[in-house]
Amino acid sequence: MAAIIALFVVSSLLAGCGGNEKEKAATLSVTVYADSQLNGNYDFPYQALTVTADTAESYGYEDQIAAESAVSALDVLVAMHKAQYGEAFTVDTCNDYFAVDGGWISKAFGNATTSWSVILNGEAAHSEVTSEYGGYESLMISQTEVTDNDVVEVVAYQDTENYTDNMIWFLQDDKKINQLSVTAGAETTLTVKGYPFCIYASYGTEEIGENYLTPLAGVQLALLEADGSLTDLAGAVSDSAGTVTFHVEEAGTFTVVAYMPADTGSLAFHSALTVTAAE
Repeated sequence: MAAIIALFVVSSLLAGCGGNEKEKAATLSVTVYADSQLNGNYDFPYQALTVTADTAESYGYEDQIAAESAVSALDVLVAMHKAQYGEAFTVDTCNDYFAVDGGWISKAFGNATTSWSVILNGEAAHSEVTSEYGGYESLMISQTEVTDNDVVEVVAYQDTENYTDNMIWFLQDDKKINQLSVTAGAETTLTVKGYPFCIYASYGTEEIGENYLTPLAGVQLALLEADGSLTDLAGAVSDSAGTVTFHVEEAGTFTVVAYMPADTGSLAFHSALTVTAAE
């Protein structure tokens, strides 16, 4: 298990803050959805974020992706910190908020823990090279390319002994979704299933979906508010088959979050769904 954990518990940065003279490369940018989770709560709420390919370099970090070719997950992580702390996050102060030690993220959003990991679109970023531990070889955040509408999440495990935290997927017609169109006031039924992220995250979407997802009972759906808090949707709790029904009253675009309440005895990372409700 220790070897498996080493593959998934957080990615690497080999350069620290400051001292990087690498020339800014490009203005290539993408818009992604990003969040950070600690102790079962958002400390950087799920939100759209536009990120340029030179963001990491501008703060003294160096990824392994040419700035003219793609934005990296490392660029996204640094942009998240900039969005959170504004002018307080500088080349001189970034180690107050973010730190790496021997390739491990030891601090993010000012929280020092060695249990940080990165989730890309509900799984681990990986190559197509088969891993001796199963699945594929994971990519570090400095190696991971991101594109428009990707979901990039920086999370800390709650179970730091066995790393059993589940990743929750929203499913409609047995397909993973992170965006959904509905009619305001009408009931919508979805399925929520999960898998132990640390063990199976690099097996790829198809194999995870076919072999490792299981229904999750007791998952609560909630609306993400502007201040990052959650407001539970009444009655929107999954049953033993993972089936959950919900509705939103008004037209608009909302973020619906699936989370595992503490009293269920199970651990899971929050999962977000962008819901557009029409009249």
